[in-house]
Amino acid sequence: MLHRLQPIIFDPAVDADIVRDFSCGSEYWATAASDWIRGERVVNSMARGTRVWLYKLSSSDLVGFGSLGRTGWKVLPREKLAFIPQLAIQTAFQGRKPSDAPPEERFAHQIMKHLLGEASKQPDVSFVVLEVHQENSKAISLYQQYDFVMLSVPVVKEFDGERHTYRQMARAFR
Repeated sequence: MLHRLQPIIFDPAVDADIVRDFSCGSEYWATAASDWIRGERVVNSMARGTRVWLYKLSSSDLVGFGSLGRTGWKVLPREKLAFIPQLAIQTAFQGRKPSDAPPEERFAHQIMKHLLGEASKQPDVSFVVLEVHQENSKAISLYQQYDFVMLSVPVVKEFDGERHTYRQMARAFR
């Protein structure tokens, strides 16, 4: 029996208890994603029009979350861009899939397919873009499987006094 993830629109006021213990690892980018879904940054992003989904199994286990919004990145100034601000899988589900499913049905793939499907519903979107920490090789590999390519030079951001290098990636949509 194939276990498809069930996307559920996230409501911070209602779902705070569901995401309170969300954890997708101890690396910097993982703790940043976990903090994002549990804190004010998700609320601020949603106030700017970002949609956020929780992905659950029928057992109601929370597998991960994903988000989709818009951005005005200057690297593609004449294009309408959909933006994936965050996509994360809880540690216990990383690299996993339902036992009877092919590899392309791993949970990360199910979430990526859902987000790209949602982006396709926006007729004016010509690219889907995202940022990924340059050391997050598993995420980079996933995005490349969906035809995302690196853009420009790395972007250095400072958080809590530490510098982190991100790569912007884009996928042509139409």
